[in-house]
Amino acid sequence: LSMADFFRSLLGDENINDTLTPAMSGLYAIPADKLHFKSVFPHVGQISQFKTYWDFIKHVKAQRSKFLKTDPQGSVTFEGGMQGLINRLADILHKDVILNYQGPLKFSGNTIICTDAQTAAELLENNLPLVSAELKKIQYQPISTTTVFYKREIKSLKKAFGVLIPREANLHSIGVLNNKAIFPT
Repeated sequence: LSMADFFRSLLGDENINDTLTPAMSGLYAIPADKLHFKSVFPHVGQISQFKTYWDFIKHVKAQRSKFLKTDPQGSVTFEGGMQGLINRLADILHKDVILNYQGPLKFSGNTIICTDAQTAAELLENNLPLVSAELKKIQYQPISTTTVFYKREIKSLKKAFGVLIPREANLHSIGVLNNKAIFPT
């Protein structure tokens, strides 16, 4: 079941295309019709347990309150960004982790491959052909970012986090993020 399938009867096709798909594309870099419902809401049991969308929203809200102890304000990250996490893990696990390994794969105990699925498929092709074949089925949505500076202020973005652009708008952009609103200076 995709996100689009689940919300279609509530939102309708037009709102799926104009709102849900741009939002999911902005968050997960994949359109709502390709994004599996369970990947976004893994804690939800059977979909049929909800008689109405209101029941679903109440359930999600109840689940959310179980997991959130504090309500962080603004963006949250590690000091120095996500690279700080990687560096710290490498420091702690240096005896058990090999970074940028270039040789042939040798499996002993647990082996974790930290690459994209296509590269992992190539690495595993000889040792684990069935796993390799499954990894080759994973598709990624191409995504790139561009930072643009304007000499004039865009008033509509002054307090907005960003703008999502529907696929049907025929613009080759998922959306626009207002970094100044996300990371105030």
